[in-house]
Amino acid sequence: MRILLSVLNARVIPSSFSIGLAFDGSLDAWRGASSFASDSSCLSAASVTRAEYEERGADFLREHQCSNRPYELTREGGESATPE
Repeated sequence: MRILLSVLNARVIPSSFSIGLAFDGSLDAWRGASSFASDSSCLSAASVTRAEYEERGADFLREHQCSNRPYELTREGGESATPE
C-alpha cells in the first residue's frame, strides 16, 4: 500500500500503472538480470565496449530495451507537464 501511494503521489499527469508482488523478493532481481544476460543479443545491445567507455567515460549508459528513456509528458491540450 505504501508503494502504491508513493507512485500515485509522484505522477506528474494521471496515468495507469500496476504493482505486482515478487515471487521471491530475494532472488527475483537476480533471476531477471540472469535471464537478460543469457540472451546474447540483449547483452550486446546493452553493453558498453572498451572504446565507448574510454571515449565517453564511466557516466555513459547505452539505451536498450530495458532503459528508462526520457520523454516529454504533455497534458490534455498539448501543454508541457515535464518539470523544468
